[in-house]
Amino acid sequence: MAPAIDIGMVAVISTLVWLIFAPQTAHLDYCKTSRPYIGHKILAESRLHGVKSSLALAVMEVESTWNVNAERIERGGRTKSIGLFQLYYPTAVEMERKRGSNRVRSFADLRDVDVNVELGVEHLAKCERKFHDLSRVLCCYNAGPYAKAAACESEWVQNYERKFRLAVRKYHRSRI
Repeated sequence: MAPAIDIGMVAVISTLVWLIFAPQTAHLDYCKTSRPYIGHKILAESRLHGVKSSLALAVMEVESTWNVNAERIERGGRTKSIGLFQLYYPTAVEMERKRGSNRVRSFADLRDVDVNVELGVEHLAKCERKFHDLSRVLCCYNAGPYAKAAACESEWVQNYERKFRLAVRKYHRSRI
């Protein structure tokens, strides 16, 4: 019987192979929604912001499972968060305002892989600088930087943390 193939590990290995063997300009021609391009972008942004790439990759996997079109819909039918890092639109607009940029003018702008990854990893880095405890970092990322301690102890945040820990082990083992 053949061993089961872990799709996440296949993505990690293909990203690493692409990063090692692709010419330096190859990423410019690569489809922005491909796993190698996304992996390369996350690695670059992680280095830029001082975040472990395994942390950023795991957060992205738990948030969207590599789906660039992922959306989280509220009960009323309105879109709450969007993209690879499931960014909350008001948070993204505020981050862009503080940067002095205006790239996020609508939800559609958060579908752009570059914008979503840059803001997602930057938001993760801010949470990591504010809280040094992994549980609080994950709560900050998922529930917002102003989340109360009780929110961090809720069942859905603990479930998020369980999923995250499984994903981070996979990426940490690959030494990204």
